[in-house]
Amino acid sequence: NYHIHPTQNEKWSDGKVHVIYSGTFNQRKGGVDSAIRAGEFLDANYHIHITGWGTEAEIEGVKETVKRVSEKTTCMITYDGYQDDQSFIPYLQQFNIGLSTQNPDDKLSSSCFPSKILLYMCNGLTVLSSKAPAVLNSQIASDVFFYERQTPIDIATGIKRIPIDVDSRKVIEKLDVNCKHQMKRFLQSL
Repeated sequence: NYHIHPTQNEKWSDGKVHVIYSGTFNQRKGGVDSAIRAGEFLDANYHIHITGWGTEAEIEGVKETVKRVSEKTTCMITYDGYQDDQSFIPYLQQFNIGLSTQNPDDKLSSSCFPSKILLYMCNGLTVLSSKAPAVLNSQIASDVFFYERQTPIDIATGIKRIPIDVDSRKVIEKLDVNCKHQMKRFLQSL
């Protein structure tokens, strides 16, 4: 989806870098735990927000992990609950960095492109991703920031290195124009 969402909300203005993990709490993908645990290696200049969905047990597990890691760090980590479709876009636009921290070694990572990456970018966020093959081999790989290994410290290091003044909407606009151009050429060739 290359739909650029109109600005409905401003970025947080409290001097912190606001980072979001939004998505499934499914343990197989490993993304939510990795995102939360990265907070242990960040300081009070950062705030990690967790939102998404899962079973009751998975949600309780996320809350417990947030609590446990928060006791070890000055980085603020919050579980923001589930955001419904109507409130999600304005909520999302407040953030600087979007995390796609799924386990790159999982078999699904080689063929399943995380749709959250485009959603983050359509709303102006800079993206930090694992080196999942589907992302590394995508057209936007050069516009996504990657961390080296699937460890909390590497994710935190990646977060610290990201410039937060990048507006990734321009990347999406370029993809949209290119897609339309290619589609036009394809249709003309029939």
